[in-house]
Amino acid sequence: MVTDERGESLIGASVLVENTQIGTVTDIDGQYSLEVPADAQRLIFSYTGFSTETVELGVSNVVDVTLAEGVV
Repeated sequence: MVTDERGESLIGASVLVENTQIGTVTDIDGQYSLEVPADAQRLIFSYTGFSTETVELGVSNVVDVTLAEGVV
């Protein structure tokens, strides 16, 4: 799930597997689903008017992110 600092869902936020063209956007609830290659190391989350966040992939198959407003 991708949310802002107030916990509001970000609709249409971009989720991209770093160094690939594999990606998706979040739905009306801020949810997304993405098939990530086994060798992928990071996901990049972005949304207009918010900071871009890069998250290291770990053991979990669920990655939730909160993006900060005001940074392009």
